[in-house]
Amino acid sequence: VGRYQFDSQFSAHSEQCLIHLFLLRQPVILKFQKKVPLSEVQQYPFVSLAENTMTYALYKEFYASHGLILKPDIELATADLMVPVIRQGLGVGFIPRELVKKELEEGSIVEIEIEEKIEGRHICMVEDRQKPLSVAARHLIRLLKGKEPA
Repeated sequence: VGRYQFDSQFSAHSEQCLIHLFLLRQPVILKFQKKVPLSEVQQYPFVSLAENTMTYALYKEFYASHGLILKPDIELATADLMVPVIRQGLGVGFIPRELVKKELEEGSIVEIEIEEKIEGRHICMVEDRQKPLSVAARHLIRLLKGKEPA
C-alpha cells in the first residue's frame, strides 16, 4: 500500500480499498455471538458473485485454503445486488464494507466474525509520469485514497 517508483517514467499507486465482511440478516445474530469457524457458517445458504468473477476466484481459494469447498446457493452479477438478497434473509455472503455502511449502521444486516482471517484487496494503478493524468484518473486516485466521497 502506497506509492512506488519503477523508473523515471513509471510509478504505481497501491491502495487497500476493499475490506470484505461476512454478512447476514439481523435475526440470525443470536446464533453468532462469538467468532465462529467458516465451516460452521457454511451450513447457511451462501450468496456470491458469479463464478466468472475475480471475487469468486478469491473466495474459492480462501475456502480451499481452509479445507472447504465454496458452494454458492445464489450467484449474482454484482456486489450491490447481494445487499438486498442478504437483507431479505436469503443467505449470507462476503461484501465490501463500503457497500453496506448504511445497512450496518441501521442494523438491517450484521457482520459475522469468522475465525479465519480475510485479507483486504488491493488495487494497483501504474502511472506514466511523462503523460498527464486525466481528470477521471486523478478523481479515481483520490477516491481510492479516501480523500474524496464517492
